[in-house]
Amino acid sequence: MKFPGFNASYSYEGASAWPDFLDAFSHSEALLDVQDFEENADLLEQLNIKHVLVRFQINAPRSLQEAWLTWQKQNDQLDQLSERQQSLTEQSHSQRPESALRGKLATLPENPAECL
Repeated sequence: MKFPGFNASYSYEGASAWPDFLDAFSHSEALLDVQDFEENADLLEQLNIKHVLVRFQINAPRSLQEAWLTWQKQNDQLDQLSERQQSLTEQSHSQRPESALRGKLATLPENPAECL
C-alpha cells in the first residue's frame, strides 16, 4: 500500500497463511491493525493511522480456486507425512536393541576363533 513517502506491506506467513488470507478477505475487504504492518507500524502511527481498511475484488476466481485446491492437497500430504514420521519415530523407540539382535548372529561364540 502506498502512503505519502513510503510503502507498507502486509503478509501472511506460516502453514495457515493461505486459509487465513481467504478468511480475512472473504467479504472483499479487511480491516488491518497498524501493528500487523511490522516494519512500517511506527510510520503509520506517526500519521495517526490506527487501522487500514483494504478493499479488493478478485478478477480471476478460477485461478484462486485452483491455487487453494493445490495448497490444500499439499497441506494434506504434509499432514500425512508428519503422521507417518511420528509413527515411525514411536516405532523405532519402542524396539529394544536386543530384539534386533535375535537370530543366528546372536548364537555366535564370544571368540570368533572358536568357530574352527
